[in-house]
Amino acid sequence: MNSSNQASNLPLPKLLVIDDETEFRVSVCDYLQNNDYRVVQANNGEEAIELFKKEKPNLVLCDLRMPSIDGLNVIEKLSLFSDMTPIIALSGENDMDDVMKALLLGAADYFIKPIKDFELLEYSIKRGLREAKLQEENQRKSMQLELGNAKLRQSLDLLRVDQQAGRVVQTSLLPQSPFSSINYNCQHKIIPSLYLSGDFTDYWQTDDNELVFYIADVSGHGASSAFVTVLLKYLARQLSLKKEGDSESSPAVLLSQLNNELVKSDLPKHVTLFLGVLSADRQQLTYSVAGHYPMPVLRLKGKYQYLTGRDFPLGIRTGTEFSDIKIALDQDFSLNLFSDGVLDLLPKGNMTAKETFLLALVERCEGDFNAIANVLCLDSVKDAPDDIALLTINSRKTN
Repeated sequence: MNSSNQASNLPLPKLLVIDDETEFRVSVCDYLQNNDYRVVQANNGEEAIELFKKEKPNLVLCDLRMPSIDGLNVIEKLSLFSDMTPIIALSGENDMDDVMKALLLGAADYFIKPIKDFELLEYSIKRGLREAKLQEENQRKSMQLELGNAKLRQSLDLLRVDQQAGRVVQTSLLPQSPFSSINYNCQHKIIPSLYLSGDFTDYWQTDDNELVFYIADVSGHGASSAFVTVLLKYLARQLSLKKEGDSESSPAVLLSQLNNELVKSDLPKHVTLFLGVLSADRQQLTYSVAGHYPMPVLRLKGKYQYLTGRDFPLGIRTGTEFSDIKIALDQDFSLNLFSDGVLDLLPKGNMTAKETFLLALVERCEGDFNAIANVLCLDSVKDAPDDIALLTINSRKTN
């Protein structure tokens, strides 16, 4: 018996079996019930239509030759109630014309009776359920993206109307700070050089017990750069972190999609961005870099060090490839991210000297967000030449 659904506490798939031949129908239902399917059955078309409306099955098996209402009419009527419920047609050996009509009406597959290989039937059922789930997920994502685009258009309209309203909008799009999940603490600060910022950060918990986060720096300053941060916010939340068929999140996959969307938008902007995924289950950081500088500082095993890696910024050309870098983490770690505006707050010197100073500063402050902010005097920064962004993430200590 297949117990994968039971082990994951998912409801068992519900199937509707429609056939007027009692012996055949019962044998099919017995097999399916023994293989972890919930089964409802009907011996005629009228009963099938009522059961379909009442039970809302995940998949239907329908005989094409039945008295009163034949299977073709049943398939046509069921498709009107739900065009996303897969239907498998069951037919006699001499009914190939009816099979073709059933397929034209939307049947996902067909089997010739008597069925000699129930395992092959179950394979077809699993495939139909899988494709229906994928179709439902795509529809859900499409609706989310449509809603996100509507919110995006509304946000952009507000930004264009008034800079002050724009700042309210942009601030409202930032994540909660400080923020604590079961496994991580997050805190950030954005200081715009003008009224609106081209620096932005976001983080969110996924259904897979992962924390996704990024820090971005849009070229330029002010309203035009702020427009792009709004676009990033909605795209990053709607686009997929996974290749089809992969179970593990890939920041590089999301960066590639973001890059193509930004290029298509035809905005005269490019974006440097660091995108990471923290997996508590794997105790792993996976990240990808799109030209971001300076690199984040990671504390691991008591040692502070810059992360490595750098690919091209987003929005320059389509087809840019990005790579994932994976790091195994301890239960106790911290991660400090900065935009390049923070370098203007450091003592004068070349970039190497500033990198050395920043690393030492983070180590001296033990990666603590408030301590770093105090040393940099962020609360008193005025007329900064560049936008400034800080993001700190650390493991949440439990007793």
